[in-house]
Amino acid sequence: MLKRIPLACAFFAAISAAPAAAQTKDQMIADWTRERETVLAYIDAMPDSAMTFRPTPGVRTFGEQIIHIVGINLDVAARVLRGLGAPPFQPDTATTPRQKAALRDFANRSFAYVL
Repeated sequence: MLKRIPLACAFFAAISAAPAAAQTKDQMIADWTRERETVLAYIDAMPDSAMTFRPTPGVRTFGEQIIHIVGINLDVAARVLRGLGAPPFQPDTATTPRQKAALRDFANRSFAYVL
């Protein structure tokens, strides 16, 4: 949760710049579109067998890190942009970080929702 605070602060600062609101919105859409392409490329490049790769004990696996990245965007879009109490969907934490197809689907759906 604490890691979401800087993202939310940056988001609020970006959208509060009234004179550049249209440019800021366009830039944010461009940034999320680029991030979507990059994250999906990372997932595609990672072998199925490495979804549970953990570089050191106590840190997120590759799949968990991807869920963390896209989950923050999904959460901000749902709560801040749409005023919901929670995102409209969540990953299945038992399977999504372990299965490449499920991870890719969750990431793609999350970015589609944000955009």
